[in-house]
Amino acid sequence: MKTIVIALSLSMAALMATAETPRPAGAPQAAKVIIFRDGCLYGSMAKYKVIADGQELTRLKNKSMYTTSLAPGMHTISAREGSKRMVQLDVQDGQTYVVQYKTRFGLFGARPKLVVKSVDDAKRDSNYFEKNADRSVTM
Repeated sequence: MKTIVIALSLSMAALMATAETPRPAGAPQAAKVIIFRDGCLYGSMAKYKVIADGQELTRLKNKSMYTTSLAPGMHTISAREGSKRMVQLDVQDGQTYVVQYKTRFGLFGARPKLVVKSVDDAKRDSNYFEKNADRSVTM
């Protein structure tokens, strides 16, 4: 019994030591990317994919927001693999980027249009973003 307690204590100490390791000075800092979708009656049932560099992160429903971190460099945010509905972000250390999914009319249903905005522009243009920017879901 004592050996189990000692083994658990040692493993917890090892985990805590690695969690507290400071980041070296000058190391690149991840950027915050906020992706949101305003409410819109047309297309309100559709859930749009959020794909970053070919990997699906989430699906945005009507009036929803998603926050993630990206390493510095060029990144592609898209609504569908191989789609023209995409934006390119040149991510810099410690910056915050906002991508808005707007709902557009399509021949067979709603389709997303992606727009990159500054945080101030997003707050000014969207009541939903202004009210919920601090409560976004982080993954």
